[in-house]
Amino acid sequence: MVVFGPLSSVFDFATFAALLWLLHATPAQFRTGWYIESVLSAILIVFVLRSRLPIGRSRPARLMMLVAAAVGAVTLALPYTPLARLLDFVPLPPLYLAMIAGIIGLYFGAAEVTKRLFYRRLAA
Repeated sequence: MVVFGPLSSVFDFATFAALLWLLHATPAQFRTGWYIESVLSAILIVFVLRSRLPIGRSRPARLMMLVAAAVGAVTLALPYTPLARLLDFVPLPPLYLAMIAGIIGLYFGAAEVTKRLFYRRLAA
């Protein structure tokens, strides 16, 4: 966690900066964007960290993929449902979703590279 915790924090701050300074999100947009980014990134990072192998060479169990897809779908759909009002979520503009997807993609790639370096150093 000494290695991957700070990496996670870098992308948390990137999300905050993108939502607040680049997109000028309202409080409800910030809350919604932060929720979507944190849940989706957690789902993807589980896939990176579950094995020492590169992500493309380690196939996860079918059930794991189905559950992750279901949680991801619910996460993306929630701001468009009646439950959104209870959580003070709002539908996000496409630009917000694209920015969040970009941050998650960079985090995913950085976590994969960090994992490889971590295990290479551990083996030395």
